[in-house]
Amino acid sequence: MDLSKAKLMFEVHADAMTWMAVHGNLCLALRHPANRGESREQMIAVIHQLGENLVACGLLTQAEMDDAMRYEFEQGIDFRLERLS
Repeated sequence: MDLSKAKLMFEVHADAMTWMAVHGNLCLALRHPANRGESREQMIAVIHQLGENLVACGLLTQAEMDDAMRYEFEQGIDFRLERLS
């Protein structure tokens, strides 16, 4: 692996429903007990960004996103961003 390439940015285009599916699948993947480590923290940040984008584009309301994240928290997943700093 060439770690000098690790910070390269990629553009990925998809419709809002696809991004909502990605958000849901990432949340589901993070419930797995073996999903630990640095990449987990990166995916939590991605989940938050996707959630913000889904609300900003109008597909979901902030209340709907808050409910979804509350449900994930109730399932035992700590998605608080302050844990990442």
